[in-house]
Amino acid sequence: MENHTGTQQNYNQSKEQLSLLQTIAMEVAAADHFSSALEVVLRRVCEKTGWVLGQAWVPNDDGTALDCGSAWFCGNGELRDFRAASEASHFRPGVGLPGRVWESKQPA
Repeated sequence: MENHTGTQQNYNQSKEQLSLLQTIAMEVAAADHFSSALEVVLRRVCEKTGWVLGQAWVPNDDGTALDCGSAWFCGNGELRDFRAASEASHFRPGVGLPGRVWESKQPA
């Protein structure tokens, strides 16, 4: 019986993830520009996971560093100072967590 419960939980989790992906895909398709699409993804993922902050690091125009993108999500509004510090930061490949993830092409 225990194995059946685990299988059902896995099924339910997969079903929820698929629903989230479908919702995100539809909303991203309707977005007017890249920043709007990122806002959709960040908001939906943060709402689903309970994360209070989501922000995207994107390559700068010359591709030499990651800059904090204009799209972000803050569930409680208390992280504005952190956001301001993030906006002032730039990460080259291999430097800081964003730079290490960028260089490795693996999730952290």
